[in-house]
Amino acid sequence: MQPIHRILAAAKNREMGVVKKKINQIGREIMDCLNREAEAATKAQIINALIAYEQRLHNARTWPYNTSMLRTLFFSVLVPAGTLIGRILLNIFYSN
Repeated sequence: MQPIHRILAAAKNREMGVVKKKINQIGREIMDCLNREAEAATKAQIINALIAYEQRLHNARTWPYNTSMLRTLFFSVLVPAGTLIGRILLNIFYSN
């Protein structure tokens, strides 16, 4: 699980870096537009979209397994395996 987490975290961090650079770039362009009294509405919409995307990236999970998946794994694999091992141990204990 750890290698998958590292891969997802690295991809998330790379994408966050790209988005932050773009937000800074467009922020400077908006300031230039305002200084020249040019139309900045389109750039403001773009920066709002980038900020929303940045927030979604920030909230993205980097751990590949969620609670429901772990619960399914526990009940479908680990519990039956534990039961099988318990039966084998009981058979060994009572057969002696």
